[in-house]
Amino acid sequence: MRQIREKCSDCGVESNARFGESDSGWPRSLAHWRSFHCCACGSRYEADGAGPLPDELRTIELAEGGIWCLSLDNVSLESLNELRVVLVLGLPELAQVKACAGREILFGTEWEVRRISSALSDRGVSVTLSSGEPTNGLFNIRDVWRTLLAR
Repeated sequence: MRQIREKCSDCGVESNARFGESDSGWPRSLAHWRSFHCCACGSRYEADGAGPLPDELRTIELAEGGIWCLSLDNVSLESLNELRVVLVLGLPELAQVKACAGREILFGTEWEVRRISSALSDRGVSVTLSSGEPTNGLFNIRDVWRTLLAR
């Protein structure tokens, strides 16, 4: 959960709003939430959103929570096939993954990376998570989500 400053729509005073990511189902359903309480007039709101965090909130999440990366522990035919299924990758993207064996293949927010890690683990694929700037990071998870949501 992160905080941002927001102006109250009722009185105009800046107060803290909280936001975060949540799990609403896999693989094509992402969600985020936001809540606000004005310290001056007491006005409140809560909102849920479908899809990944909006760009401005995701930027804050990455700045405060760091960039997280995922790499496959074993680049085998089976693990590549499971990755292809989970992320709906085409053969050209799969060839890119195979070529960067042992390096990060995805990067994003901690929640995004953990969510994909969990989906892969459920399918028997061993992965490693790390935080910090990706040395390779073939795919920004944000782009993967957009592709999934468009299908």
